[in-house]
Amino acid sequence: MENPGRRILVQQWVLIAVAIACFTTFMVLNRIEFQDAYREQGQTLWTIAAGITLVLAQGLWITMDRRRQGKEVGWWRFGALFLGPLVVWIYLIVQYRIRSLYLIPLSVLIYIAAFFVPGIIIVCMDGLP
Repeated sequence: MENPGRRILVQQWVLIAVAIACFTTFMVLNRIEFQDAYREQGQTLWTIAAGITLVLAQGLWITMDRRRQGKEVGWWRFGALFLGPLVVWIYLIVQYRIRSLYLIPLSVLIYIAAFFVPGIIIVCMDGLP
């Protein structure tokens, strides 16, 4: 019989991959459709969708992690929705204690990847300045 905790853990990694893929897609679409707003760093529908994607992914990740451990989700999800990575890092410290020493840098790498991947694609589309 399959361990449900392991299944949820795999789903958490799939969530991260899908969130990064959606974020990348939205940012590339923003670059393609709104070149002037992109140059002025203005907000468009695609940048708002990208931000909402990351916020929802953070809330879903905490929800999945709490359920994987058989605990009540509580206010952690809402904290992640409103304060983002800060709450995720506090959650990692409170929940995982010593393991947070490698989980927080791992999460930082994931956040960097979320912003680095669209940047690479956009630079490849435009060429270097």
